[in-house]
Amino acid sequence: MACVQPKTGSVVTHWYIFETTCNVTPTSPTWLPFRFTSGNLQLTRDALVSTELDGGRDTTSVRLGSKQVAGEISVELSPDSYDDLLEAALGGTWVVRTGESALSITVVAAGKTFTRSAGDFTTSPTSIVIGDMIKFPSLTGNNSGTFRVTAVTATVITASGIADDILVDESTVTTDIVVGDTLEIGTIRRTMSVLSNFPDGDGTADYQLVTGVETTGFTFDIAVNALVTGTIPTLGRDLTLLGATPPTGSTFDPAITTEAFSSLDSRILQDGVIIGFFSSLGITNDNNQSAQFEIGSAAVAFIEKGRANNTLSISTFFSSIDLLQKFIDETEVQLIAILEGISGSIMFDFPTVKYTSGSPEVAGETAIVQSLEAQATGNIDNSSLIIRRLS
Repeated sequence: MACVQPKTGSVVTHWYIFETTCNVTPTSPTWLPFRFTSGNLQLTRDALVSTELDGGRDTTSVRLGSKQVAGEISVELSPDSYDDLLEAALGGTWVVRTGESALSITVVAAGKTFTRSAGDFTTSPTSIVIGDMIKFPSLTGNNSGTFRVTAVTATVITASGIADDILVDESTVTTDIVVGDTLEIGTIRRTMSVLSNFPDGDGTADYQLVTGVETTGFTFDIAVNALVTGTIPTLGRDLTLLGATPPTGSTFDPAITTEAFSSLDSRILQDGVIIGFFSSLGITNDNNQSAQFEIGSAAVAFIEKGRANNTLSISTFFSSIDLLQKFIDETEVQLIAILEGISGSIMFDFPTVKYTSGSPEVAGETAIVQSLEAQATGNIDNSSLIIRRLS
């Protein structure tokens, strides 16, 4: 007989499926893999400790309070892996864009322009607008990279997110154009069921099911010489231990294997211009959600959702007073992070941002580091965060 062994994190798996009815796992669910590096959803209950006096010094009794399920799942950001979870966090819906095939494109490196010989970029099917993320995959070398549109006419696209001397002149090359899908802040509420398997030491499955789960936001951190990491915080309504058997009719989609983004894939833009000397960028979306309860029930009554709060934390070497001056003057800027990886690209676009702190600090004889915090703003017509993706 094998020795009893503790459960280990290396064999744990998380799966999820979106619910049609809140807090109800769909019948015969097809589970999607939840890629993660650590974390799980946990049930907590407050201890309601009696303060009754009976002449002695012992605590006389304790009860358990309302049930709450929550947890942060740590991840490495990769293409395609978290698209629907980002959609749930922002409360929007991905707008799928259409490209075109077999265009004849001429590139002028100095102007960072892409010119078509016939047709119209601004009409269907592409309908390119300023801010779009595009790619011409059959162009040469860096010309085939992922770029942001800064100006567009019927025949000419001018792009940013391109360092000087990256492009080369190229004439009448036949290529497709791929246009990135877009996601903005919305008001749609989505819940999901999360299934976790904590196998025993002998490999026997041991399932846990959490229902009514909402993603309450996300954080992503871009740092020098590192993969892009992050967390996806969650709140759930109920947790059930299932033992060795998953929900009836369960099937499991294959694992997603796209390569994670790294700092080498990253470009940070302010007002369309690549900024140098950035050493880290933290992106946070917080929807100010909390579990609410009612008398007579231990379960969560509902999950309250507040405003979307999008903030950035920046660390950069102090090479210019430009960022400090913008902080002092309350100057609004646009900040964009473009990640162009092996398996796809993603862009976090904050159209209107103010720096809320930004003073450099001399810590010794080494290079001076400037740490900045920034707040993104928006309104009903202009999203404070736009996410774009290309696969």
